[in-house]
Amino acid sequence: MTTRVRARYADGVLIPFFPLDLKEGCGFDITVEEQPAPRTFAEYLDWLMRPHDSIPADKWDQLPADGAKNFRDYRERVLKSEA
Repeated sequence: MTTRVRARYADGVLIPFFPLDLKEGCGFDITVEEQPAPRTFAEYLDWLMRPHDSIPADKWDQLPADGAKNFRDYRERVLKSEA
């Protein structure tokens, strides 16, 4: 099976824009295609929309509703319950 995954690189880790449907501990190959930094305002707007455009419509309901508030927790798969 081949799946294209959009991700970003931060703090030494590749972070997918949405959860992957993979079995725990499975191996896979990664091909990295670096995206150049935007040079014009139009390229910048296009760059801003890439994460949005890469998420399938049926996955939006699975994304956290708090936006980036708990980004690092989601990245590290640490789920906190609000008290």
